[in-house]
Amino acid sequence: MAKKKTTPNASAFCEAVEKSDVETPCKPGLRAVKETLGVTKPTGSIDLDTAKKTVEPNSSRWDYGIGCKPDTTELAIWVEVHPASTGEVGAIINKLEWLKTWLKQEQQADLYNLTRAAQQANIAPFIWVHTNSGVDIREGSPQEKRLQASGIKGPLRGNKLP
Repeated sequence: MAKKKTTPNASAFCEAVEKSDVETPCKPGLRAVKETLGVTKPTGSIDLDTAKKTVEPNSSRWDYGIGCKPDTTELAIWVEVHPASTGEVGAIINKLEWLKTWLKQEQQADLYNLTRAAQQANIAPFIWVHTNSGVDIREGSPQEKRLQASGIKGPLRGNKLP
């Protein structure tokens, strides 16, 4: 496996991606993200879904990993862009379970640590951004409670990110 090359002065997020099992290089800022997202001071991004599609074609993969530095600490957030209907809650939770399992593997240790840095800074690291189809999940509903229990923030608008 050929290692990816990062640019000098690469972000901690991009360096962590380089050490991971992902073959796709980290891109500066939000260049790997196909959606319009408002992230404070992005340091790098990866289209995780596309990067893992070849080796895990039947898995429910999470969409994006994003490094950001909203203050002095760099951290990782993970964004899933998906329609926000009550029927999709199970699919989102399955994708999150896939992501958490992937992050706990040894090669992803640095990405896991950056994700933990988000939690320690009271920033939700796992975020569901809804598509333009609207939101069908009511506050206080069983679906919202399932999302909260699993650690997912959202569904949110793409401009409401850390």
